[in-house]
Amino acid sequence: QGTTRTWSCEGSLIAPSSQNPAVMKLQLAIGPGRNLSLTGLDGNPPIKFATDNSIQLRFVSKDFTGEFFHYTGDLFLVYRSKHLARLACK
Repeated sequence: QGTTRTWSCEGSLIAPSSQNPAVMKLQLAIGPGRNLSLTGLDGNPPIKFATDNSIQLRFVSKDFTGEFFHYTGDLFLVYRSKHLARLACK
């Protein structure tokens, strides 16, 4: 039991080349029973819970590994394509 916590996140998707970063806006929701969702991504990929402690929440999808830091609201998505997304969540 419990409530769903939701954050609005905004930041950049950084490419491994010299391309300009692309703006990203997502919504992260963490619900009871370790239900996770990220809305705003292309295709809304299924996300699987990995670990959670008082500092960091870690999750994975087929395209990236995500890390959300509870204290600061920082969200990082490390893509298998070598892209990196860095977002601030409120």
